[in-house]
Amino acid sequence: MAQSLDELSTRINTYIEILPNQIRWQSKYLLNDILANSQLNGRLDSLTTLLERAVVLIESSPELIDNQRSKVMRDLTGERRIVLEAIKQERKAVLEEIRKGRAIVLEHLSNEMTFQREAGFEDLNELNKQGINLNVTNVKDMADLIFWRALILMSILAIIIFIGIFLYKKL
Repeated sequence: MAQSLDELSTRINTYIEILPNQIRWQSKYLLNDILANSQLNGRLDSLTTLLERAVVLIESSPELIDNQRSKVMRDLTGERRIVLEAIKQERKAVLEEIRKGRAIVLEHLSNEMTFQREAGFEDLNELNKQGINLNVTNVKDMADLIFWRALILMSILAIIIFIGIFLYKKL
């Protein structure tokens, strides 16, 4: 067993000495093989170009952000103006409709008040006519009553005078 452990230790030591060199050789071989491949070189070149463009974009991003922000603010200001103008137009339209509705209601109320006033005057005239007719009838009745009572009193007076004359002559 000690011999197996010694052999195992020797093998491990050998692997430890050989493996780093082997990994280095294999990586160099793979790197040379990759660099020799033209298709991969083209892709690496395009990747390099893309990375350079990304770096330029990242470096200029504050300016781009400021430009875009100012454009957005201008657009928002324009949109806000458009919205405010639309709101003003809607408000004007609503106020005009309210004015028209109010004018219609006022005209209707005026017509109704005129109609009611005319009906009231007609009723008042009718009541006046009835009152005058009633007064005339009452005055006629009173005049007739006074006339008949005066006639009765004059008749009674004439009878008393006639009786008085008759009695004066007899006496």
